[in-house]
Amino acid sequence: MIEIKENEIKDISLKIKTIVIDSEEIEPDAEEVVSLLQRVFDGETVSEQEIDDVFGEESKTEIELCTVAEMYLNKEGNIEIDYIENEDDEQLKTNSKIIFSPSEPGLVIMSKDGAMNAVLSFEEGKQHICTYDTPFMPIKVYVDAKVVDNRLMTDGELRLNYTLNLNDNEPQHFSVEVKIKEEPQDLLKELLS
Repeated sequence: MIEIKENEIKDISLKIKTIVIDSEEIEPDAEEVVSLLQRVFDGETVSEQEIDDVFGEESKTEIELCTVAEMYLNKEGNIEIDYIENEDDEQLKTNSKIIFSPSEPGLVIMSKDGAMNAVLSFEEGKQHICTYDTPFMPIKVYVDAKVVDNRLMTDGELRLNYTLNLNDNEPQHFSVEVKIKEEPQDLLKELLS
């Protein structure tokens, strides 16, 4: 269990694994696609081979980020986890946050500020209308969370399964796993092993 006191900032190691499935090439009423997505959204472990077999290698993108982050209690009493994405590239560098209330862990906010600006809300079984701010104009996005399993304070893990619709485009399906450890040195050990 992770405990945070007021005015305390903890340095933690953070690992985020994201799988994005682009449904543009997918037959929308294909029975095996619906079945596989339902299994993923229900929290079942689905192998990467199963995903590749159903969707094809081209429709899936996997992104993994391992970094050091800061975790603290903000003025409103919410937990914030701050980290930087694309730190080595000034044009793509993004300050990111995961925010939630310890009393309501089922509502998770992810904000990004930098190359892309967005605030996305995740709440299981609910759709949230959010906005991506681009240099050209804001884009309305619909976030439909199927699974929000937030055990960051107890087990150091967060799992999100959701679809994201940009305007009238085909939805993208996301599976996100976040793992944190209180000792940043653990991240270095994990990277070296």
